[in-house]
Amino acid sequence: MPKIYSERTKTVVSSGKKFIIGYFLAGYPDEEDFFNVLEIVEKNAVDICEIGFPSKNPYADGQVIADIHAKVDFDTAIDIAYWKRIRESTGKPIWVMAYYEDFVATGIYRSFAEEGVFDAMVIPNTDFATRRELQKEMAPFGIDVVGFASPAMAENELAKVLESSSLVYEQLYVGQTGIAQSDEMYHPMLEYTKQYPQVICFAGFGINSYEKVNKVFQDGFHGAAIGTELVKRINISMNSLEKFLRELERAH
Repeated sequence: MPKIYSERTKTVVSSGKKFIIGYFLAGYPDEEDFFNVLEIVEKNAVDICEIGFPSKNPYADGQVIADIHAKVDFDTAIDIAYWKRIRESTGKPIWVMAYYEDFVATGIYRSFAEEGVFDAMVIPNTDFATRRELQKEMAPFGIDVVGFASPAMAENELAKVLESSSLVYEQLYVGQTGIAQSDEMYHPMLEYTKQYPQVICFAGFGINSYEKVNKVFQDGFHGAAIGTELVKRINISMNSLEKFLRELERAH
């Protein structure tokens, strides 16, 4: 049976409560204001911080998130010293969301693991076999590698993911982030997932309100990942972000 290696993550997902994962890009809205974001997150509804590792080519992201990658101070936001400061700023689990080319192929992930600045890797653009190898490598560091599933997967592919992953990010639709879709697409995937009660599955893509968070919780997901809507709120103001997170408290 797959296990969860990160003690911080284990504490969140084994509590029996539904959890919220919030996506934020390292260094956005700027090098210092990012820590104001973390301060707000620390006292509000987000249980796990999914922190984006900046990319110069965020080709799989929707326009809202792709745009902010171009606005960060790239050199600062990928520097290990900056991430050490991030780790010191929150006691919540930190999951690094990164493109394979930027984080893994460069070897940066290894130095980050050695310094203990994150709890899980979320690498959407790599294959099943690579994720399994990464998990073997990261396990001694107490770091998890999140599995991925989507409604487009054949049943045998989905079974492979669920049999080998303790944490699975289930995309509600196929496509870029931040685009609203019909909720009918994901139900067969979710129903199949329920055959694997040991797997912690959480929903992502198109979740932008308390109502949608509540819906995926009622459907049976253990958690919900929110990204684009949080970025939109940051773009308005810190007050807007905090107000939205307070609204989400009702879903816990």
